[in-house]
Amino acid sequence: MPDPAPPRRHTLRNVLLTLLAVLGVSLAMWASVPPAPVASDGPPPPPANSLPVVAGLGGEFRLPATTGQDLALSSLRGKVVLLNFGFTQCPDVCPTTLTRLGKVLRELADDGVDMRRVQPLFVTFDPERDSLPHLREYVAYFHPSLIGLRGDQDQTAALARQYKVIYLKQDTGSAGGYVFQHSDFVYVIDGWGRVRLLVGGKDPDVALFEAVKRLLREDPA
Repeated sequence: MPDPAPPRRHTLRNVLLTLLAVLGVSLAMWASVPPAPVASDGPPPPPANSLPVVAGLGGEFRLPATTGQDLALSSLRGKVVLLNFGFTQCPDVCPTTLTRLGKVLRELADDGVDMRRVQPLFVTFDPERDSLPHLREYVAYFHPSLIGLRGDQDQTAALARQYKVIYLKQDTGSAGGYVFQHSDFVYVIDGWGRVRLLVGGKDPDVALFEAVKRLLREDPA
C-alpha cells in the first residue's frame, strides 16, 4: 500500500524556504555590486583656498550686444566675465570704473594671461539714449575687448534685480535731462557663470587683477 501524500503544509513550507533562499542569494549579489557613479553636469565647488560663490546673486541673461547679435552669459562658459553697469552720459563713476577696468585688462595681458579667456561686459541703464552703435563707440574707448549690452527697460530692470544693482533715475533740470545714481561694482563671474567677487570703487585694482588670475587657475583650459 503506497505511503500517503505528505501534508500540504509541508509543501508550502518547502516552497517558502526555497523563495527565501533565492531572495537571500539575490540580495547578497546586489550588495556586492558597487553603486554606479552619479553623473553630474553641475559646477564643482570652489577650492577651499579660493573665492567663495556669492549666494543669491547673479544668473543667466541674454541681451542685444555691440557685437551685432544677442549675447547670453552661458555662451561665455569657461571664461572669467567682468560685468559692470552704467550709462554713457555718466559724468564720473562710469568713466572712472571703465578706465580702471581697461587698466587691469592691459596689466593681465602684460602678465601673460590668455585674454581670450577673459570677457569684460558693460550693461547700460539708459536704452533710451544709448543706442548700440553709440554704446559700441563708447566701450571701445576704454578697451577693445569690452562688449556693450543694451536691453529694453524691462530687461534692464530684471537684470538689475538679479545682480542687486542699485540705480535711480534723477532729473537734473538741465539740458542733459537726467542721470542715474548707481552702484559701481564690477562683478567677477567664474567660468560656470557664478558670481565670485564684487569689486567696488574703493577696492584696490589688485583685487580685480588677483581675482581673475585665481579663477583662471581653477580651470586651466
